[in-house]
Amino acid sequence: MAARLRRQGRGRELVLGFGGDVNLGGCIDQSLPHNVPDATSRAAARRLQQRHPLLQRGMRTAEVWGDCVGDLQAHLTAVSLVSPFTLHAQRSRAAGGGLKPETQRSHPLNVEALVDANIDFVSLANGHSLDFREDGLFDTWEALAAAGVAHAGAGEDASSALKPVVLRALGRRIAFFAVSAAGCGLRDAGGQEMWAADERRTGVAFFDLWDERLHAEHLRELGEAVRRTREAQRVTLVVVSVCWGSVGADGRPLASGAVPPAMSAFAHGLVDVAGAQLVHGHGVGHVCSSGQGDDSFRPLPLSPPSAPSRACFSFPLHEPPLLPTPLAADAWCRGVQWRPHSLLLWQCPRR
Repeated sequence: MAARLRRQGRGRELVLGFGGDVNLGGCIDQSLPHNVPDATSRAAARRLQQRHPLLQRGMRTAEVWGDCVGDLQAHLTAVSLVSPFTLHAQRSRAAGGGLKPETQRSHPLNVEALVDANIDFVSLANGHSLDFREDGLFDTWEALAAAGVAHAGAGEDASSALKPVVLRALGRRIAFFAVSAAGCGLRDAGGQEMWAADERRTGVAFFDLWDERLHAEHLRELGEAVRRTREAQRVTLVVVSVCWGSVGADGRPLASGAVPPAMSAFAHGLVDVAGAQLVHGHGVGHVCSSGQGDDSFRPLPLSPPSAPSRACFSFPLHEPPLLPTPLAADAWCRGVQWRPHSLLLWQCPRR
C-alpha cells in the first residue's frame, strides 16, 4: 500500500508505504547466514529445504521479501516489528503461567533485511517486543540504531515509550507515534499491564482497549504528546501506528471480519481527540471491516491482508487503519493503493 500525498501547488508527491507485522524469526532466521540457537526452528527449516532444494544454499537478507520489494519503494516506509533482534534466550512469562509459547527472535545482524527493504520506521508497540524480556528489547534498540532504522512505541519509561520519531522526506516532517493494546496479559500488584511502560518500568506505550472508561485518559495523554511535537518541530503529518491485538476482552481471539465497537471508538478518538491524521493499524491477524458506512470516517485499506497466523512473515490488514482527515495546510491525500502480499513458504513451528 502507498498513501500518496501531494504538496499543493508544487506537484511533488510524497509516497508513504505501510506494512503490518514483520517477523524475521523462525525459519527465516534459520535460513540466513546469521541465526540464533533454536533447535525447533532449525529442524523445521531443514525439512523445508528438503522439499525445496533451491533453499539448501541458504538465503540472503534481501531475498526474504520475495516479490514485494518493488512495492516497498516509498519515500518513507513503516512496519511493525514482532521479532526482537537478540541473542538473549530467556523468554517472558505468559498470562496462564509458564513461559510465553509463541515467540520468535532473529539474529541482530539480520536487521540488514530491513535495510534491504528500505524500511525507515518500525513500531515496537506490540505484543512481542518484550518476548525476550528487557534484554531482548535493549538488543533490538541497539541493532536498529546500528542499521539507521527509526523506532517508537517502547522506552525505558512511559514518557520515552510515547515519544515519537520525526522523519523528513521531500521537505516535510512526518511524526510517527506508536501505541499498543497488546501486552503479555499479566498484571502487577496495582492492576496494570506488566509490559506497560511507567515512570519506573521499561515497556511499551500500552493502552487498555477494552476498558472504554480509560479511553479518554489514553487519548488525552497521546493528544498532549502530539501537541508538544507539533509546537516543537512543526510537523506536516502525524501518523499513529496502533497494534490492536488479536484477542478480545474475554481473552478469546477476535472474530474474523468484525471490528469491535471499542476498537472503532478508539480509532475515531485518535483522530478527533489525539490529533492523528493517519492511523496505521496492525496486529489483529485477520481482515477486519467496519461495515458502518459512515461517510465522515470511511475505513480505507492501508496494509495488505494477513497470511495465515502461522506464517512467519505477513503484512496484515486491519480496519479501521486509515481515517482520512484534512492533512496539513500544504498537503492532501490523493489516494490509497492496496497491494496484498503474503509469503506462505515461511511457516513458524509452534512450540
